[in-house]
Amino acid sequence: MNHEYATDQRPLLTLCIPTNGVVEWVRAVLESIEQQSGEAGEQFEVVITDNGDDVDFEEFLRAYASKHSYVRYQKTMAQGFLNLCESFRMARGSFVKFVNHRMPLRKGALSYFIGFAKKHLQDVEQPIVYFSNGSLGRSDVQTFGTFDAFVNALGIYSTWSGGIAFWSGDVQSWIGEHVFHPMFPNTDILFHERHRRQYIVDDTQLLDSVPVKDNQKGHYDLYWTFAVDFPTILFDLMLTHDIRPETFISVKKKLFWFLMDQYIMFNILHHPCSYDISNFEKSIRIYYSRKVFSLYLPLRFARRYTRKWFRLPRE
Repeated sequence: MNHEYATDQRPLLTLCIPTNGVVEWVRAVLESIEQQSGEAGEQFEVVITDNGDDVDFEEFLRAYASKHSYVRYQKTMAQGFLNLCESFRMARGSFVKFVNHRMPLRKGALSYFIGFAKKHLQDVEQPIVYFSNGSLGRSDVQTFGTFDAFVNALGIYSTWSGGIAFWSGDVQSWIGEHVFHPMFPNTDILFHERHRRQYIVDDTQLLDSVPVKDNQKGHYDLYWTFAVDFPTILFDLMLTHDIRPETFISVKKKLFWFLMDQYIMFNILHHPCSYDISNFEKSIRIYYSRKVFSLYLPLRFARRYTRKWFRLPRE
C-alpha cells in the first residue's frame, strides 16, 4: 500500500506522469527521479496516471509506488491526452510540472524545479512559466510582460505538453469542471492566464529523451490537429484580442513549415508513423492554401533534403 502524505502536509512540487504502458520508457523516467530524490526530501511527489491496458505494466507501477513513498499511482479511463488532466487533478503540490513518460530528468533537474517553485512561491503574483527544454535553441531564460509576447516567443512549441508547469492555485479551482480540448488540454492550461505581469520561457535543457520511432507515437489525425485545431485556438485568441494579428500570422507561418516537413517525411518519403496522415487535402484548405503549399513544397524539399544527400565532403 502506497504511503500517503499527512493531510496537513503539502509538497512543494508535483511531477505528473500520465502514461499508457511502455515499461522501458517510464522506468527510465522514474529511475532518473529516484537518483535525485535524496536531495529533495519530502518537498516533492510523483503522480502517475495510467490509461493503458497492459496488466504487467500496471503491476510494475503498483509495485514501484508501494516501495517509494513519494509516488502515487492511479488507473484511469481517461481517453488519449485527457489523461494529462487526470494526473493534474491528483496533484497536491503548490507547483505542478508535467513530465513526459519518455523523458528522464537530467541530473539536477529535480532541484531546479524545486528551486524555481521556492523562488516564486511567495510572489504577490506567480509568473506563468513554460520549460521549453532547449527546443528554442537558446538555452536561456526569457521574461515577457504580456501574454501576446509569450505566445509569439513559443511559436509552435505551445502545442507541446512537455513544457507545461503551473501553480496549483491558478488551475485547481477550475480544472474539475473545465471541458478540455481533447487534443490540446495542455494548451488550455497554458493559455488560461492571459493577464499576468510576468511570463517566463525557460529554455534550459532539463530532460533527455528516450529514443522512440515515429510509429510508436500518437494515433491521432496529424494534419487536422496542427492545420486546423491549433490554428483555431490561436484564431480565437486573436478574436478576443489576447494576441495581436501579427502574432497569429507569425505562429501560423511556423506551423506551415512544420506541416510541410511532416508531409515530406510521411507522405513523400513514406517514413513509418503511427499518425493518421490521410486527411491532408481537407485539413490544409481551412487556414492555408493548397496552391501555396504546392508552390513551396519543392523548395522546402530541396533545401532540407537534397543538400543533405548530395553534400560534398569538406576539403
